[in-house]
Amino acid sequence: MRTKPQTDPAWRRRRVGEAVRLWGGIALGGVLILGGLTIWHLKRRGWLVRERLGPPRDVEWPDGPR
Repeated sequence: MRTKPQTDPAWRRRRVGEAVRLWGGIALGGVLILGGLTIWHLKRRGWLVRERLGPPRDVEWPDGPR
């Protein structure tokens, strides 16, 4: 007599393994996407800040003791 696939422990382990790999891949993909968007955002924000800055000013440094 054959056992049903749903009651076979090896079948259940295989199914759980597939689910863990799937959710792990989804989580890893989400972290990679969020990391990429964060880097893009910080670079873009830096460009926008630099665009609004004026040209550098001349600064005279005081003569200190040597």
